[in-house]
Amino acid sequence: QLLFEAGRDRGVIENTPEALMDRNQGYGAKGPARASKNGGYLADSYNVSEEMLDTLVDWTFGHMEKTYPWSLLVLIYNLGGPKITEAPTSSAAYGGRDAKFVVHFKHQWNE
Repeated sequence: QLLFEAGRDRGVIENTPEALMDRNQGYGAKGPARASKNGGYLADSYNVSEEMLDTLVDWTFGHMEKTYPWSLLVLIYNLGGPKITEAPTSSAAYGGRDAKFVVHFKHQWNE
């Protein structure tokens, strides 16, 4: 699944586990936007403040897009459900299984 999402079917990454550790493969090394910053915030409640939503909208669609020369992607997705919460914490590298959702962001810009 990781290799598919990284572009295996489009020929931008080799179909080997080692390819995931090669920074010259995948979408990050293609095109003019070669520098990037990725991150995410886990939310422990579905009740978010208006201030949080206003800040997210401002950084995504507000004055920031005219001020800074980068591309921005913001994903908000649900993390709930028994398949996630019942998995042992030590069974994978990712924690935060008790979070309700994640705000995942990616910035890209020209080097």
